[in-house]
Formats: sequence, C-alpha cells, structure tokens
Amino acid sequence: MGKFVDVTPGGARGLASVFAALRRDWLPGVLSVTPTGFRNGLRQNWKTRLQGRSAIFKPGENFGPGVDYDMKIMKLIFRLCLFTLLMTARQSTASILVDYFRCPPAERERLTKDGATWDKFELDLVTSQSKAMRDALDKLKLDGLSKEERLAKIGAAIKQSRNPAHFNMEKDWQIIAYLLTGDAKIKEENVPNAPLHNVIFGGIKTAAISGYGPVRYFDAKSVGEIAAALASADRKAIAARYDPDTMKKLDIYAPPEANEKKAILQVIDDLTAFFQKAAAAKEDVITFAW
Repeated sequence: MGKFVDVTPGGARGLASVFAALRRDWLPGVLSVTPTGFRNGLRQNWKTRLQGRSAIFKPGENFGPGVDYDMKIMKLIFRLCLFTLLMTARQSTASILVDYFRCPPAERERLTKDGATWDKFELDLVTSQSKAMRDALDKLKLDGLSKEERLAKIGAAIKQSRNPAHFNMEKDWQIIAYLLTGDAKIKEENVPNAPLHNVIFGGIKTAAISGYGPVRYFDAKSVGEIAAALASADRKAIAARYDPDTMKKLDIYAPPEANEKKAILQVIDDLTAFFQKAAAAKEDVITFAW
C-alpha cells in the first residue's frame, strides 16, 4: 500500500456511521464508472436524494455539533465530486479502502485467474451493493419520526442491504493492524505464524490487480487460523492501545478520534465474525485494496 496522502475528511465512523456507510456502500457503485457514467449516475441518484432530503433531515436539524444540515450536504457533495476525480484517475492521493470477500475455493480461483475476470467481478460487486442499498432506502417510511429514529432506520436499512459475503474495512485497516499487533509499521508480506498481521497485510498474491496492488487471498487453512487468532485476541490489550494521540504520533493512516473507540472496536468484532463464518463454511477469503 505504501505511503500516500489522504485528502478526504477524517472521522468517517461517526455521523456518522450512516454517512460512512453511504460513502462506503453506495458511492463506489457510482464512482467506479467513467466520468460520463458518474455524471449520469449523479443526476439519476442524487438529484432525487437531495430534493427529498427533508424526508430524512428536517430544516434546522444538525448532522453533528454545530454543523447545519445544509452545509453538511454541500460538504458531502464536494467530497463526492472529489472522490470521483481521484478514483477515476486512480491517483495516489485517493483513500485506500480494504475489502474482503469470502467464497468457495473454486470460485476464488475463477475470480482471480486474470485481470479481466476480476475487474468484472469488482464492478458487479459494487454495482449490486449500490442497487441493494438504493432499494432498501427507497422502501423506508420516515414521516413523523424523530431525527434519532430516522437515523436508526437508515442505518439498519444500510446494514441489512449489505452482502454478507463482502466485508468492507473502509479506511480503518492500519488502525486495526496496530490495535491487533501493537506494530505501526506497514509490512506488506505474509508472515509465518502471524495471523493477526496477515489478516491486514498478508495473503497469497494472485494474477489480478486491484487499485493498490495484487489481489490476495487466504486459503481455508489460513482462514481458520485467522478466525481463531481474532477470536482469542486479548480485547483488553486491544482496547488499551486505543489512544488517538499516540496513533497520530505513529503516523497511523486516518487516525480515529477519541469518540470513535466503540465503533473501531466493533470493526474488530465484525471482522472476527466474518472470518469465523468463512472458516465454518471452509471458504477462502479474498482481500483487496482499492
């Protein structure tokens, strides 16, 4: 993954989880296409959303402390446009997101056998996720609900729309690596007998290339080892390492804020559950950064 500059705003786990999920699960389906496709997608998907935003957020309500919702909408649109330019050009200044996908070994072998097959799969993955999320949000009935109730329903709908075989760590990969191992260095290699390192930086390289290097995978044996290691990892030691100031000094990518501790620790539990399901099904897990 190497060194790079992330130009996107931090704190993606907060409002928080709702808009982080919107960027993580909805926008990739729009931004993974050509600039023309993006413009069409923007007109088709966001014009309706923004015109109807009063059904979700009422005028005068805040997205967060001291931030009016209209200003936040503008910032969200700006971020969306910025992401489009960066991801279309695949410049090194774009965010690095890490994803996992679990599937039977034969399917993993088929998906990663060459670049063309992988590119089609990756596009289909984000497109189907985008559609599932739009469909889930379109079915919501939010009239008469409080802001908290609306946010809760939106968050639940987003969560339920996700593909259970797909896990997106978003920008938290180096934070998770540090919390699991205590090591802040980026070492992109598969280390023997180090499953907590390997879950982020290891895996077997394939012929397919994603946005930031080769697509990698864990075979069923490695998946079982990682699942066991994650489940037995000392949660108290992990929680004790959660120090945003220390992580900033260590130059951890996209360092979290103090109020994001619960959400970050939940990522570890969710990743554990994901690998446990893969291990139980004797599946391989594909990992890729983009």
